[in-house]
Amino acid sequence: MRITYPTTAPIASLLPTDAQLTELRTIVLAHRPKLAPDVSGKFGYQDEIEFDRGIAGAFRWLATVGRADEINHRTYLTYWSDCAEQYLSSLGTPATIRGNALIVAVLAWGDISYVEGDNFGNVPALALATYGGKLPTAASWQRVLKDKQILKPTPGRFGAPASSRVV
Repeated sequence: MRITYPTTAPIASLLPTDAQLTELRTIVLAHRPKLAPDVSGKFGYQDEIEFDRGIAGAFRWLATVGRADEINHRTYLTYWSDCAEQYLSSLGTPATIRGNALIVAVLAWGDISYVEGDNFGNVPALALATYGGKLPTAASWQRVLKDKQILKPTPGRFGAPASSRVV
C-alpha cells in the first residue's frame, strides 16, 4: 500500500504557534490527565520531551488528513501513529508518535470524533479518512482554545453489561 499526503493545502496556515499548541496541550490534559506521560522516573524529562514532540508532529500530520463522517473501527491507533511518523520522516523531521500523544493532538484539533478504549472491548478509534474526507480548518482548534473544551467521546460499539450498572 502506498500512502500519499495532500500537498495543495497550505499546512502552515492551519497550524497554531508554539505557545498556542502548548495551551492546547494544557487544555486537553486538564480534561484527560491520564494521557500525560509519567515523568516521575529517572528519565521522565526525556519522556516529556518525546511526548511534546509527538503532539507537535501528530498535530502537524493531522492538518493533512481528511476527517471521516463516521468512526473508522477498521483502523487501529497504531496505524495512524505509523502514518504520522512516516509523514514526519518524509519531511526530514522524524518523531516518535505514541498513542497518548496522538490522542492529545486529536482532541486538540477539536473536529475529530473518537472512541475511547475501555474494559468492555472498545478500542480507541478515530474518525479519520484513509483517503479523501473533510479537510481540517484552523477554526476547529481555535474553538478549543477559546472555549477550553474538548469533544466528548463517541460511545463505543460495546456497552457495559447490565450486571455492571452502578445502583
